[in-house]
Amino acid sequence: MIEPKQLISKEEAAQLLGEPVKDGMTDKKPVLGMKICFYAAENSASKSYLQIAVVQSGMLQQGQGQGQSQTSASPGSSSQPGGQGGSQSSSSPQASQGSPGGGEQLTPKAIFEALKQAMEDLNSAETGRIGDDNFLTAQGMGILSGEFYIFVSAGSNDPAAIPGIVKAAAEMSVRNLKRIQGQ
Repeated sequence: MIEPKQLISKEEAAQLLGEPVKDGMTDKKPVLGMKICFYAAENSASKSYLQIAVVQSGMLQQGQGQGQSQTSASPGSSSQPGGQGGSQSSSSPQASQGSPGGGEQLTPKAIFEALKQAMEDLNSAETGRIGDDNFLTAQGMGILSGEFYIFVSAGSNDPAAIPGIVKAAAEMSVRNLKRIQGQ
């Protein structure tokens, strides 16, 4: 299993944010096959944070029998310490456990595609070639890379810097994933 801390380390998170960060706080959502890591700035007055989530088939299969009613597929909907990262708006990506057809298996790619379709209106901006495919949300970027769906989001004391941080974090996470996979 790939851990989010393998995709962006504490040192890399600090480099991306331009300030020291606390150890990553981790969480998992087995029903969604998701593992999450949240890096908050060491300075409690700072609004900077970096969150990375990874959805992978192996964990999805393990989690399928563990719960039925959880429907949020947005990593940003996990509880974030101290209210970091802002509140989720009504445009927060949602995906149901089943597919519209009802019979298809939930996969990282299916989750990615459902969320990308839900975020269609936000995706007029050019994001570049990151992963096999990607999309923007109000809080970050979703990336499909092979059999992995990665979601990165960031906060900063300088709101204008957030898109650059998110893009750099997305590129770094895909680069590190490929390194781990020996590609």
